[in-house]
Amino acid sequence: MFLNNQTAMNPPRLPYQRCLIPSIPENVQGIVRDVTAFVVTPLNILLASLSIISNSLVLTAVLRTRSLQHPSLLLLCSLSVTDVLYATYSIVQDIRLFTLEGFCDANPGALALAIVVLCYISTVGNLAIISRDRYLAVSKPWWYRNHVTRSRVVRQASFIWVLSLLLFGSMIARRNFPVIDGPARATTVFLFACFAIIIVVSYVGVFIANRRQRATVNQHGVQTVVMMRYEKKLANTVGLILVVLLFSCLPALMAPLAIVMLGFSTNEIFPFRPFYHVLITLNGLCNPVLNYGRNKDVRRAVGRLIRRPRSINRIQSSTTEGN
Repeated sequence: MFLNNQTAMNPPRLPYQRCLIPSIPENVQGIVRDVTAFVVTPLNILLASLSIISNSLVLTAVLRTRSLQHPSLLLLCSLSVTDVLYATYSIVQDIRLFTLEGFCDANPGALALAIVVLCYISTVGNLAIISRDRYLAVSKPWWYRNHVTRSRVVRQASFIWVLSLLLFGSMIARRNFPVIDGPARATTVFLFACFAIIIVVSYVGVFIANRRQRATVNQHGVQTVVMMRYEKKLANTVGLILVVLLFSCLPALMAPLAIVMLGFSTNEIFPFRPFYHVLITLNGLCNPVLNYGRNKDVRRAVGRLIRRPRSINRIQSSTTEGN
């Protein structure tokens, strides 16, 4: 508290001092600042670039391959769009930091906060409808095959994006219309909580359905057993995505709680932001890796997509030599 009062009475003269940790020695503060500026930030840019490339490959492969455009993978494509959006935002913000004196931006502005809200709500919202989709696929496989169509999941994903964009607009507009600030924040928290409850309830249902099916597996035909195994594998993939999301986003979610419950100030929490932002960016890279590694059809489609430019170049070079 004394350090906070002293900082308030004697504001730092250099911009980078706003992002230093006030409770540690000055030489250690300088080391943390250098590690953040020259190690963590470039690493985040690299991970974000790989996230954009890998998610774009999976998106292109699925959208160009008709046989892959079944509901579950289309929903995962909607999640990949969120990862591309956040990775692009992350690269822009990190490059912007390098243009600032002292590599520090303690006040990123309303637009940055609105983009973060857009990415968080769209990510959790997409995972909520994906989790619900996996519950229906595992518990009612035949009903799922007959009733869940591509148009249905596209409408569901569109609804999540409309909600996210409305919150995005309200976060930007609250600067000019302060009256909507409270409702916008309350709506964001409410939606986040609702989506989290849907995810938890859906995967509890998946667990219960799996136990029931193990007990009655001998009563099903071969085709039903194969279908259930496929849907369970996709459910396990989504479960891994959720686990990765939990561990990567937990530090970012704990930061506001630390401010409120443990008495830390925003200035004390802010210097750690680049470290947990790397974990969030890494989550966006892990999602397509899980989809690519656990689904052989997506793997083959991405492989064909990568090999195609090489084959085109070989054809062009052979044509040039023949002429």
